[in-house]
Amino acid sequence: MKGWWARAALAAVAAWVAVGAEPAEAKPLTLATGPELATYFPVGVALRMLLEQSPAASGAELTVLPTKGSVENLDGLRTGRFDLAIVQADLEVDAFRGTGVFAASGRFEGLRSVLSLHEEGLALVVRPDVKVKDLKGLKGRKVDLGAVGSGGRPIVERLTATLGVKPVELRSGESAAALCDRRIDAAFLFIGHPSPVLVDALSRCKGRLLPVVGPLADQLRRDVPEVTATSIPVALSPTVRKPVPTIGVRAVLLDPAGARVVLVRHTYIDGWYLPGGGVKKGEGVTQALHRELAEEVAVTGAAVKRVLGVYHNRREGKDDHVP
Repeated sequence: MKGWWARAALAAVAAWVAVGAEPAEAKPLTLATGPELATYFPVGVALRMLLEQSPAASGAELTVLPTKGSVENLDGLRTGRFDLAIVQADLEVDAFRGTGVFAASGRFEGLRSVLSLHEEGLALVVRPDVKVKDLKGLKGRKVDLGAVGSGGRPIVERLTATLGVKPVELRSGESAAALCDRRIDAAFLFIGHPSPVLVDALSRCKGRLLPVVGPLADQLRRDVPEVTATSIPVALSPTVRKPVPTIGVRAVLLDPAGARVVLVRHTYIDGWYLPGGGVKKGEGVTQALHRELAEEVAVTGAAVKRVLGVYHNRREGKDDHVP
């Protein structure tokens, strides 16, 4: 976690702790993540390390908890078991609206996005001896759809609903071993990349990555706007020589405790983001903040409680700052 993204994450999380949390509360904040071998858990650990480095969050404690994934995390936020959670953006919307896997639970209107994180891509791994070329070839095959409680499971179930696959329930991190000993023919892994779990599944038994494209994937993207077209990068293993097209969802950090975070949806890029922009020549960071808020979300007269820091990103442009 390097560069401007890490510094922006530090500013966002530190600001949440400094402004949104109660200073008198001695109990450490809990952050629900995912399985320890997946992506959410190490991201949570990295956020904790960034928080510990921030003078603005002095004395704050963040306990990072491994979980089954997004569904368990959102259920835990609803019951108060967790203070913060990393979840898939599509499931955040379902929980807020009380739809999909959360239809029986009802609307969860207290959810607030703190930070948009990485994108996760759906990896479809098949055994090298299984003669499958696309999603339709999975009919009648033994397939790992993902762990119950994980964020990827509901999407994979929707994707494969009409394929007639034979689901095989596995523990998190067991896919590679199950492919090797022929308990399954294929496995869906909804995960951030690069991932040791996917590398293991590809290298241990020389598994193959199949593209997740075609009418079923296209229909899913139309039905769930948070699902986008993406690709799995090269150099994951010797068997991956070019990007593999698939579908993906962005991970987000959530807070149900009532902290208000203003987000903006731009016309030139998908998703929701914190307001921001370049600091103009001769302009102070507070002036830039007021100008950007007025331009992007029509908010005027906002009080600046504290400037946590100013970070300069030369890769994007000479005027790109994160105040």
